[in-house]
Amino acid sequence: MAREKDPIASPTLAELYFQQGNINKAIEVLKEFLKLHPENGKARDRLREMEEARFLKLGEEERMKKAQKLRRILETLRKEMGQ
Repeated sequence: MAREKDPIASPTLAELYFQQGNINKAIEVLKEFLKLHPENGKARDRLREMEEARFLKLGEEERMKKAQKLRRILETLRKEMGQ
């Protein structure tokens, strides 16, 4: 049986997911809402904002991973040098 789309997809539900940090789910819900209401410019604008936030978050996560890696390298060097 095919899975039905979420009948309660709404900008409010998307905002709740977004505020909880679940950006991907927020975007998914807003896209579902826009399939039913493509004329809703406010929702389209908010979708763009959420997608931008997701992009920035991914960049931040990548920077954090690199910083952690550099920190581990530095700690290893300090141990090897006896500091």
